[in-house]
Amino acid sequence: MPGRHEKTILAAHAAFNRDDTSWAQASVAADVVWGTTGTFPGMDRVYRGPGGVEEWMRTVREEWEQFEVSITEVLAEANDALAVVERIWGKGRESGAEAEMSLFALYRFNADGLVIERRAFTSREAALAAL
Repeated sequence: MPGRHEKTILAAHAAFNRDDTSWAQASVAADVVWGTTGTFPGMDRVYRGPGGVEEWMRTVREEWEQFEVSITEVLAEANDALAVVERIWGKGRESGAEAEMSLFALYRFNADGLVIERRAFTSREAALAAL
């Protein structure tokens, strides 16, 4: 049975996958810091606030005809944090090439259950160390 924070992220991924930006307004804190791995061209390392999360979503969607994110494993869950393995799959808008990879994400939550921080990593060890 998914925990509270896992349910939040599962719902966020489902919304992202259907290109619904409304979850950014409802599920993240006003001062959220949304980090990326920095490995995707054209992406900033950090986006701030719900508007920044929406900008991140738009940037991803501009480059990919299809793009999906899902949780493949929960690494650890604490009172205010969740570390997960995310499967990223996309089909290039211009090339049509498909790409798939795993990344590791740490989400932190405030007392109201809103995401206050997302950090992304290229290794499991780094995500767990950040927890």
